[in-house]
Amino acid sequence: MFGQLSIDTAKFAREATELSGAFSPAQMPRVAAQLFDLNGDIRYVVRGYVTGRGGPAIAIRITGSVNLRCERCLERLQYDLLLERDLVLLNGIDEFGPRDDEDDLVDIIPATPHLDLHATLEEEIMLGLPIAPRHVEGECHVPVEVASDGESQPSAFAVLAKLKQ
Repeated sequence: MFGQLSIDTAKFAREATELSGAFSPAQMPRVAAQLFDLNGDIRYVVRGYVTGRGGPAIAIRITGSVNLRCERCLERLQYDLLLERDLVLLNGIDEFGPRDDEDDLVDIIPATPHLDLHATLEEEIMLGLPIAPRHVEGECHVPVEVASDGESQPSAFAVLAKLKQ
């Protein structure tokens, strides 16, 4: 992990604090396990604010680039991150009661004096990665097998791809 940064969420929001930084994918074990390699860079900005209803919230913006494994060809696939999320902070369980329809689109987390910001950023990245990353159609690198007589022949998967069309 790339160190723990604990924030008091309510104070962070009230004071409209802003934090920014950068880190490597290698510094996030759960994200690193999903990647092709550990190359890339990730930048973040976290800003506290008060909502129109007067409640505390934090805005998270994550940008950067990581390398995923293409599900088709199993080769490197560069993936650009652009994740933006607002998290509304609630103090108690009673605040989680019935809300307006417009609030169905709002992500809610409990307000806490010790939110591990780095763990929250890692979680947001995990949620933002595609489940089955793939190159755009036609960009996969199909391996060519070499026969025992020295001539190259297409792989079985390439033949299957032709049959699919």
